[in-house]
Amino acid sequence: MKKRLVAAVIAALAFAVIPGTKVSADSADRISDNIYIGGVDVGGMTEGEAVSAVSEYVEELGEKTIHMTFADNEVSAKISDFDLKWNNKNAVGEVVNIGKTGNIIERYKIMKDLEHENVHVELDTSIDESLIGPFVETRICVYNIKPQDYSLKRVDGEFVISDGNNGLSVDKAAAEKSISELIATALEDDGETSYTIEIPAEITRPTYKKEDFELVTDVLGTFTTDFSSSAWGRSQNVKNGASKIDGTVLLPGEELSVYDLVNPMTAENGYELAGSYENGSVVETYGGGICQVSSTLYNAAIRAEMKIEERYPHSMVVAYVQPSMDAAMAGTYKNLRFSNPYDYPVYVEGSTYNGKITFTIYGHETRPANREISFVSETTGTTEAKVQFTKNSGQPVGYVNTTQGSHQGKSAQLWKIVTVDGVQESKEIFNRSNYTASPRIIDVGVAGASADQLSQINDAIASGSEDKVRSVCASLKNSAEKPADSDSGSGSTDSGSGSTDSGSGNTDTGSTDTGSTDTGSTDTGSTDTGSTDTGSTDTGSTDTGSTDSGSTETAPSDGGTDGGATTETPGTDGE
Repeated sequence: MKKRLVAAVIAALAFAVIPGTKVSADSADRISDNIYIGGVDVGGMTEGEAVSAVSEYVEELGEKTIHMTFADNEVSAKISDFDLKWNNKNAVGEVVNIGKTGNIIERYKIMKDLEHENVHVELDTSIDESLIGPFVETRICVYNIKPQDYSLKRVDGEFVISDGNNGLSVDKAAAEKSISELIATALEDDGETSYTIEIPAEITRPTYKKEDFELVTDVLGTFTTDFSSSAWGRSQNVKNGASKIDGTVLLPGEELSVYDLVNPMTAENGYELAGSYENGSVVETYGGGICQVSSTLYNAAIRAEMKIEERYPHSMVVAYVQPSMDAAMAGTYKNLRFSNPYDYPVYVEGSTYNGKITFTIYGHETRPANREISFVSETTGTTEAKVQFTKNSGQPVGYVNTTQGSHQGKSAQLWKIVTVDGVQESKEIFNRSNYTASPRIIDVGVAGASADQLSQINDAIASGSEDKVRSVCASLKNSAEKPADSDSGSGSTDSGSGSTDSGSGNTDTGSTDTGSTDTGSTDTGSTDTGSTDTGSTDTGSTDTGSTDSGSTETAPSDGGTDGGATTETPGTDGE
C-alpha cells in the first residue's frame, strides 16, 4: 500500500506544474527564469536569444569611453578600441540545462531555489593588452616635448634673449598600467558609461634660467686674422664659413664641431672654388679658405679657455697664424671641436669686415681679474724645401716655369703662459705640431728636343741646381733661335776682295744678337720667376706669394697623423 502511494506521488509530480514556471510547448528549450549571464537576464530565452542578448551587452560595454588627461591635454578612447571579446559563450549552453537535468527531486529543488535566489553566471570578457602600448605611444606620447632652453642672439651689438618653454614627459609604463586597470574596472561596472583617469606625466623645465643667459656679457676670448690678400673666391668662403658659425650658443658641457656647422662644401651651400692643398700641391676646390675660419676660431677658443676636444695642424705651414696656432679642416678626418667647461652658457660671434675675420666668445667671466693668459709659438726645428723639376713635353726647349712655390718644413710647439699680477705663474706646452716641407716645382720644356739637347737637360736636372737648369735651357733656347750663318759666307766673299772684313763677319755675328739673343729671355722674365713665386724665393719660407694653407684639408691617403699626404686647400692668393 505504501509503495503504491509513493509511486502515485512521483507520477503526479512528473505531470505537475511547478509554481512560478512557464508552461509552453518549447519550455524545455528555454532558459529557466531568474538566470543572469553577467548583467543580462536570460531567463525564458532560447539559447540563440541569450547569445544575441549577451553579445549586444558586450557591444555596449565596448562603447564605454575612457578619458585620459595629462597636463592640459586630453585623449579619449573606447574600450572596443582595444579589441574587446566575450570569452565564455559556452555559458549559454550551460544555463539552458539548469533545472532540466537530474532526477525529479533534484530538478524540483533547483526550481524552488530559483524562486528565492537568482543564479548569476560570470561574464568573461577581455581586451588585447598588446594594443595598449602602441596606443600610448601614438596617442599620448606624441605630446612629449623637450623643454626649449632660452637662447641668445646678438643684434646691433646687444644681446637679445629668446624665451624658453617647458616640456612634457609622459611615463609610458605607468600610463599603460593605469589604462589597463581602468578598463578592467569599467567592464565590471554596469552603471557608468564614461571614465576619466589622470595619466602620470612630468612637466620638464629648461635646464638654465633666463637669469643664466643674462650673465652672458663678458668677452672671454677673441682673435682676428687677415684675408685681405685672398682672391674673391677664397674671400667668399671665409665670409660664408664665419656666418655659419656665428650665433652658436653652447650650454655648459655642450660641444661645437666646425665640421657640423660649415658642411657640406658645395656651391649650393654658398662656397666658391678656391685654392687648396692636396698632397703638397695647389688645387681648386669648393671651400678653399675654410681653414682660416677654423684657425681663427681656435685662437679665440683657447684664449677663452674652452676645452679643446679635437684639433690638427695643417700638413704645411700657413701664413695667417704662427706655427701651432692653426687648426686644419679635412672632411671628417681633421676637425676642430671644443666644449664649454663653464657653469654658464657661452655665445660664439663670428664676423668679417675689411678683409679681416674675427671670432669672439662671450660668457660670464669668473676668472680672476689679475690673471692673464698668453700663447707663444716656438719653432723647434726646420726642414729646408727642395727643388723638384718636371719635364714638360708640351712646352718647347728653353721653357722654364715655376709652377709651385716651396714651403719650409717645421716642427713647433705652443706655450700657454699664465701670469698673476704680472708675475708668471705657469708655462706649459699647449700643443705640438709638425709641418711637412713642400718642394719648389719647376717645369722644364722638352718638346722637340734632340737627343743631345735632352741629354744636356737631363744632366742639368740631375745636378739638382736650379741655376744650372736655367742656364742650360737658356743656352739651348738661344741656339735654337740663332739664324743661319749666311753673313759668314758674305764675310768670306769680302775676304776674297782683299778686305776679308772679318770684323764685318764679327759684326754679323754680333748682329745675331748673342748679347741679346734672349739669354735673358730664357724667359727668366717670361718663365715667371718674378711672377711665379718670387714671393717664395725658395728660401723654404711659407711662400706667402702662393700659400693658402687656410683652406680645406682632406684626409691623407697614407693615413698619417700629420697629413704629409694630406689634402689641405690653400689658394694661390696667399694664406
